[in-house]
Amino acid sequence: MDAIDQRCIWFAKYLKCDPSLVQKSYEASGANRLLDRTDSITLKSDFGYLNKALSHTKKAADELAKLSNNEQITQTLAEGLIIEQLNETIGKLQSAVNSRRQLNIESPNSSGRNDKAHALANMTIQIFETSGWNISFGTDPVSGDPNTSYCKAVKKALEIFDARSHNAGNDILIANWKSPALAEFNKYKVS
Repeated sequence: MDAIDQRCIWFAKYLKCDPSLVQKSYEASGANRLLDRTDSITLKSDFGYLNKALSHTKKAADELAKLSNNEQITQTLAEGLIIEQLNETIGKLQSAVNSRRQLNIESPNSSGRNDKAHALANMTIQIFETSGWNISFGTDPVSGDPNTSYCKAVKKALEIFDARSHNAGNDILIANWKSPALAEFNKYKVS
């Protein structure tokens, strides 16, 4: 196993368990590859900007290719290979676009739920199950705060692993623990 993610160490310290167990569960749950709702929205926006930059850069290269041979030679001598540098930039932009496209495919987060938050709740179930700890769901009837070890751990995992979401006012907050914790608890009960 590679080096243990610092967040896994922090969560292990909170749970008082082996960091390698947390790391293993983090990877097995897929949480290490997922984006939260905020990152997913940012990715879509950045992907659009990168695509536009690539398109404009290609257009600039096409225009420079129309220069006469004499001007291309002059530009190469006077400006330090401007056409070659532009083509190199196109390659770098294309690589960035391809990378973001692949990331979007691997972590689409389009279901309306925070996939990373659910994966972190799944990770927490795995840790509790492996450790032989009680897995139960419960909230305080007055405050709505978690009142079982599992639910408290899911809330802490969302904080430590920075699973973010937006509220109605579009503020960026740590994702709500309740829905992912309940969904993963219900899956656990069925299995």
